[in-house]
Amino acid sequence: MVTSWEYKQESHNEQEYLNRLEEKSFEQWVENNNIQEAYRFTYLPTFDPPETIRIWCPTLEDPPQAVFKVGNEPDSVVPGLLAHEIPWSPSSLAWTLLKRSIEKNFWVPPTWKGEVNRDGSEWLFEGYRGQHYKQLKSWCGRNPYATALGQSFRAFVSDRAIDNDNFIFFRGVKGDRLGHIIYDYLEDHRYIQALQLAESHKSDYIKIWVLEDRIFDIWPEFATNRQLEILVQATITTHAIKSPLRKAPILRDICLKYVNVGQLNRALQVAYSIPVPYYQAITLDYLCSQYEIVDRTEIVAEIRSRLLQVARHIEDKAQINHLSNILQKHTKLERFDRKISRLMTSWLSLK
Repeated sequence: MVTSWEYKQESHNEQEYLNRLEEKSFEQWVENNNIQEAYRFTYLPTFDPPETIRIWCPTLEDPPQAVFKVGNEPDSVVPGLLAHEIPWSPSSLAWTLLKRSIEKNFWVPPTWKGEVNRDGSEWLFEGYRGQHYKQLKSWCGRNPYATALGQSFRAFVSDRAIDNDNFIFFRGVKGDRLGHIIYDYLEDHRYIQALQLAESHKSDYIKIWVLEDRIFDIWPEFATNRQLEILVQATITTHAIKSPLRKAPILRDICLKYVNVGQLNRALQVAYSIPVPYYQAITLDYLCSQYEIVDRTEIVAEIRSRLLQVARHIEDKAQINHLSNILQKHTKLERFDRKISRLMTSWLSLK
């Protein structure tokens, strides 16, 4: 007997799983039937039966139609085959609420941040509108956009009053609850609170998503004083990221943002805390040029010395090659500074 999980592992793509639910290729089905707008949410759990819902409008003036399908139990002889199919005509209110969530969580983001951890249930969202097909996916609803959208589909199905059917629709579609709270904070423009909550989240993914996909993505919209407030908490949240390779580029980005608001000293403090030598070196090189502009030569010498020390810990050949011109420049300048310092010391002793 093949279990539901084993079947998922054997599948070449989601369509093989959908075939058992008697669902065709979504894009092909829409085009063959000349559908103007349509959506499908497919939930492929690890141990529970697969579920899918499809909503469509033949034309933009027509009322929507919907169908919900659920497969048989994983311990069946052939798991995942269509067990129940429930068609209905959704209410205009339910359709309006779902489309509002789809617009905000599916169409507006160009894509969703990729997930390294791909175990557990698979959430597949598909949409077609204006002759444009789009597909986004998440695993266990780790992406807060997916959690919000999955819960909207769940509420949409629950709006359907079904007599004599004791289904719990999408019972596993819960997603990351703490991530969803963070999502709500961001929707309310409570950015610092969202960062504080993300700091306590166990997942690096959520921290990076809040910083890169939400806050930094709209950075120019913030006033300077607001940027400074957010940068303080953003630095703290970034330091809570466990992976040095994921933490380092964000800290470098924070440094650049501090420079842009004229906070060189804060930028330097953050730069010294970057855990990956390569990222710290390229950031210090940039800060050298910024301190030279404001004629802070004593700080430039300190940064240059730190840069050359950090560079000695870089082992990756590609990174070393990329930094070669930078390191040669700073080595020559450091030697020149030492020569000038010796000449000045000699001159002062003669005087």
